[in-house]
Amino acid sequence: RQAMLRTVFLAASIGAVVALQPPAVGRRHVVLGGLVAVQPVVPASAREGLEITEVVVGQGDGPPKATATVTIDYRAWLEGFDSDKLFSEVKGPLTVPLGQDAIIPGLEETLLGMRVGGTRRVRIPPELAYGKTGYPRSGEKQGTVIPPDSPLYFQVRLRSIKLSQGVFGLNLI
Repeated sequence: RQAMLRTVFLAASIGAVVALQPPAVGRRHVVLGGLVAVQPVVPASAREGLEITEVVVGQGDGPPKATATVTIDYRAWLEGFDSDKLFSEVKGPLTVPLGQDAIIPGLEETLLGMRVGGTRRVRIPPELAYGKTGYPRSGEKQGTVIPPDSPLYFQVRLRSIKLSQGVFGLNLI
């Protein structure tokens, strides 16, 4: 215990913050001078093929329940994070009800393990995005915005989780 306290004191004295709780599966992070080391993380609920990287570990409420309403902002690319093929960007808060097919399954899975203030980058395979049809899913312009069988690349930030009224009027996340 004393050795751990010395380690914490030493880390605090040089301006580093180290996570003291055991990391989640695959998650390791160290904050140095306000920068977060990017480490791959795969939440237990992640589906096959989803590649999630923690950019900023959220320190707020969460993670949201599968039926929560959240606010997010995001950027989305077709051919990788450094690609010039940005196809969608939401800078302001976008309210999303989870569990109601309001967003693609891969993005919803990404949000389920996050805390408010967190940012993740995720590569979503086609089967968890728009699959064989692309987007739009039907009609004469089918697949013109997002081609069929395209993986998608998102950087998403969880801004808030709406509290819902639980039993006896208590607010639940």
